[in-house]
Amino acid sequence: MKGLKIVTYRIPINVPANKNSNCGWVAMLNDKEIGWVTMSFLSNNEILFENAYVNPKYRRKGVYTKLWETRWEYVKRYFKGYTVRTYCRDTTVDIYRKNGFEFINPIFLMEHKI
Repeated sequence: MKGLKIVTYRIPINVPANKNSNCGWVAMLNDKEIGWVTMSFLSNNEILFENAYVNPKYRRKGVYTKLWETRWEYVKRYFKGYTVRTYCRDTTVDIYRKNGFEFINPIFLMEHKI
């Protein structure tokens, strides 16, 4: 997408980062935030890929893929030997499988209106 910029926030200067700290990347288009991905550092050399969002107007245009690839390249460069875990939706399973992630366990979304 022309004009798309990926901006980092709270990326650790000294790695490995403190346990339970988090960081992320924001997709910007014309100075407007249109999406993001985050990750957290857990104990025992584990990283959790967390939240991901792309504004519905910009979905299916490569924004999520660019965010994902930026985060993935950062982790591969600075965190060799770490384990990356994630919970993902069916719409993002393929990008994880293409990058060597293994299916561990299904998750369930539960809801109760009170």
